[in-house]
Amino acid sequence: MRWLWLWIGLGLAGVASAFGGMWAAHLYFAELSPRAMPGFDVSLPGGGYTKDDGSEYGRGKLVIFQVGGVEASVRVEWEPGGLSDDADVASARKTLAVIHRGKQRPIDVSTPVAIAGPERTRSFATRAGPATSWTTEIACGARRVALVTLSNHWGVESLHRRVAATFRCHPDAAKEQVISAGADSAAEE
Repeated sequence: MRWLWLWIGLGLAGVASAFGGMWAAHLYFAELSPRAMPGFDVSLPGGGYTKDDGSEYGRGKLVIFQVGGVEASVRVEWEPGGLSDDADVASARKTLAVIHRGKQRPIDVSTPVAIAGPERTRSFATRAGPATSWTTEIACGARRVALVTLSNHWGVESLHRRVAATFRCHPDAAKEQVISAGADSAAEE
C-alpha cells in the first residue's frame, strides 16, 4: 500500500511539474510581432493589455502586461541621453528591490545581449523577491532606448534576448538635431 501512495505522489509531482513547465514556456515561446517606434523598430510580444505613455520622438514609453498569459511585462522606454553609468544601474536595482519587497540580487550577464546593429549597449539583470528583471539599454542616435523584461516566471531571459535581437535603430536626422540642440542649451544653463 505504501508503494501505491509513493507512485501516486510521484505521478502528481510529475503532472504538476509538466503543467509548471508548460506555463513557464509561455514566455519562451511568446510570439513576437514587429512594431515601428519613433526612430527604431523592435518586435514585441502580445499581452493582456498595453499602456502607451506617448510616442514622441524624444521621449516615450510603451509597456505590455500579461505576456504569454502569465504575470510578465515588457517595457520599451526612450529619452535623450547616453547609456546609464554604474550609479544609475545601482539605483535601478534598489528601486526594483523596494517595489518587489525583496533583497536585490544582481545576476551576472556573462553572455552579452545581442542586438541587430552596431549601436553601443549595456545590459544588466537583477532578482528582487520573486521577480527577475533584464534590462538592455541601446544608444540610438542622441537617445537611450531601454528594453526591460520583468516576471516571476521562468523564461524572462530568453524572452528578453529574443526581443533585443530584433531591435533596429534608424534615427531621424532632423529630429536628432532638435534633441542635440535641447541637450546643448540645457548644458549651458
